[in-house]
Amino acid sequence: MKTVVILMVLVAVGLVGVYYISGYASFDPTKEGLEARKAIKPGMAWTKVMEIAGEKAKYQEVSKVKLAAVGSMTTVLGSADEEDSVLVAAPKQAFDRKRVARLLANGEMPYGFALSYTFSNSVAFRIVFDETGSVLAVDDEMTMADLLQLK
Repeated sequence: MKTVVILMVLVAVGLVGVYYISGYASFDPTKEGLEARKAIKPGMAWTKVMEIAGEKAKYQEVSKVKLAAVGSMTTVLGSADEEDSVLVAAPKQAFDRKRVARLLANGEMPYGFALSYTFSNSVAFRIVFDETGSVLAVDDEMTMADLLQLK
């Protein structure tokens, strides 16, 4: 019996040690997300955003569509040049840095793109970029904390 108690104490001490040594004790995704959101400013290059917020983002290409083709579930990002067209974001997909770099270099994103970051259940935001990869705007996205009115 004494051996079992000693073993349980040693396991508990080991787990506490791993908890603090691994850095998990200081891990705070909400704080990290708020700091990243605050650091990102309009005009900043997309590569700088990657340094600040990381590459764990969802990617959306922006395209121009006729107003009649826009469905109720489509995210409208703004009006286009023509009165009967709007800029919309495509469905979210996994971010691929090489692909985005290639598309920007070839001028294949004439209406830009957007990146969505979710750091925690209370911090999520979308960054909209222009056709050159410069930040146009940073907007908060709906989170579970918003739905439950915990903010």
